[in-house]
This record gives sequence, structure tokens and C-alpha cells, in this order.
Amino acid sequence: MPPRKARPNRKTAPPRPSSDFEEIRPQVFFIHNPAVRQIIKGEGTIDGTRFELTSWRREGLLGRLESHGFRVLTLETQIELLPEPPHADEVEPPDPAATRGVHSIRRGDRYSFFDAWHYRWAAIAPLPPTADGQTHVHLVPGWVVRRRQGRGNASYYQVGGQPDHITLLPLDATDALLHGYAQAMNLPHRPLSISRTEAGYLLPPLELPTAYTTLLKRIAEPVQAGWLVDEQALPLARQVYACIGVALAITPPHE
Repeated sequence: MPPRKARPNRKTAPPRPSSDFEEIRPQVFFIHNPAVRQIIKGEGTIDGTRFELTSWRREGLLGRLESHGFRVLTLETQIELLPEPPHADEVEPPDPAATRGVHSIRRGDRYSFFDAWHYRWAAIAPLPPTADGQTHVHLVPGWVVRRRQGRGNASYYQVGGQPDHITLLPLDATDALLHGYAQAMNLPHRPLSISRTEAGYLLPPLELPTAYTTLLKRIAEPVQAGWLVDEQALPLARQVYACIGVALAITPPHE
């Protein structure tokens, strides 16, 4: 996997900076400051507070806006502002024969861990009940885990301590996913497949931090099988996935 472009280390999503001219879809901008109209006139179509760039002079137009002191927020800039996975140590895979690292759970609890080998949450099967009726699960220090209590909301943790003394360190949903993808970046992964369809390119349906999902909705269309994106926006979508260390490759058509 090629090295990622260095970006500021952001543990959580920063507030979106205020802007005068904000890209909300590829080549479509929201006009926050009406004063930009005098510069963008003639470069595309204006519909109320929306502007669609139709000329080929994108970089020149954005440069002129910035030279006049206007704050421009492109999709590329928004990608650079996404929260970044932290440094993470390698973690051990599940071991069905393990006898250490057990954690007592309450009735109705369902535990999963972020499977860094497959970019997904994987259920942790409870161990057989002990003689006193207690139920346990096997946890590995470093794992990112999700706990669901019945039909309630999920809570997230990173497993701390040692195999003989497990502790759970609370995380929010965003940090849990970022830690999980950070662990995946320590492992060898083949690029995930992008399928070419009549409607566009279909990206794999990964569970992503909220900030990533929000931005992807500006670039691609969420569908049941993943994300559908056109050829123009495909490079942007690949950049979003690359921020969490996920490489994408287009599946060649069948002969």
C-alpha cells in the first residue's frame, strides 16, 4: 500500500471551518458569502445559493477567490480535515483455545471485536457458563470491542490490562472505529474491489466513522450494496478510504 500523504493528526473530527464558498458535491458549491458572485459569474450556473462550475478553469477560479480573501472549502480540503486513525500496536487474532483473558459479562450482553483482518465487527461467542452460572468472553489486550445490551445502544471499549487482568477503557463510536482501522493498517491487506456497473462504480460497504460517512454522502450515493460513485468523483472517494488505510482497486471486467 503506498504511503499516505502526511496530514495533521486529528483524534476527533474538528468543527468545519467557516467558509465563503463550500463544495458540497463535485463541482457544486454553496455560496455562503454573496460577494463571491462577482468573481464566479460566467464560470458556471447560479441557482439561488448554489453554483455549479461548468468551465474548465476550476483551479484558476478558486485561486482568484482566495486571492481576493475569500475562504474556499473544497472537497479535497474536507478530506484532509477528516479525523485520522491514531498510532496502534499490532493485536493478536482470536484463539479459540485460549484460557486466559476472560471477562465476565452480564446476561443479555453481546460482544463483538473489530476484526482488523476483515474491516468489520465480528461476534465474540460466549464461553460455556461456569459452575456458578457466570458467563464470560475471551478478550485480547488491544482489541477494540463493542457491547450491545439487549436491544439498547452500543458502547465501545479498548481492551486494556494483561491477559490475567482485563480492563475495558471506554471509547466513543468514532474513536472505536479509528482505533480499529489503525490496527488494520499494521496488517497486510489486498485492495478491496470496486465493481464497475451501468450506474457507476460500486464501493465496498464498510462501517465508517460518522465524519467519513457524512463526507462520502457529498461524493457518492449510499446504496444497499455500498456506495455508488461516478467516474468524476471516484478519485475523491478513494482518497476518503485511503485516510483509514483502505486501498481500492477496480475489478477488471470479465472477458
